[in-house]
Amino acid sequence: MTRSPSVLLVDDVRDFRDRRPAAIARSSREAMTWLRRRGDSTIAVIWLDFDLQGGDTAQPIVDYLVDEAASGTPVAVAPIEVHSSNARAGRRIYDDLRSAGYNVHRNFAAKLWTHQRHPERGWRTVPNASRTMRTKAPTAESLQ
Repeated sequence: MTRSPSVLLVDDVRDFRDRRPAAIARSSREAMTWLRRRGDSTIAVIWLDFDLQGGDTAQPIVDYLVDEAASGTPVAVAPIEVHSSNARAGRRIYDDLRSAGYNVHRNFAAKLWTHQRHPERGWRTVPNASRTMRTKAPTAESLQ
């Protein structure tokens, strides 16, 4: 995980296209470690994807933020940008964070991102494209 003074990107495949300084957490565990090390210092923005690698999700992060707010010590962050392509989960965590009192937005700025290469997931980066293309070969079942 790369360290940054005040921006946290939680995402298993995306990076900022403009290479802005940010701590990049590829798992909820990395994100939680970063958040706990920050203590009570202000975070400029958290960019939050929901579905992470290996069945991991951002739910532990959301639960932590909501619990901190419920205990009267919300994490000092404004805003939280939910950029998950999982519409249902993205909306749910948006609602949870908003209900806890956080300044949270749904963000669909596709041109903001570049993607890492993940051959084990069948993804590759397409040059000059704003999204990642699936490259898995069709299965026998899909051809029937």
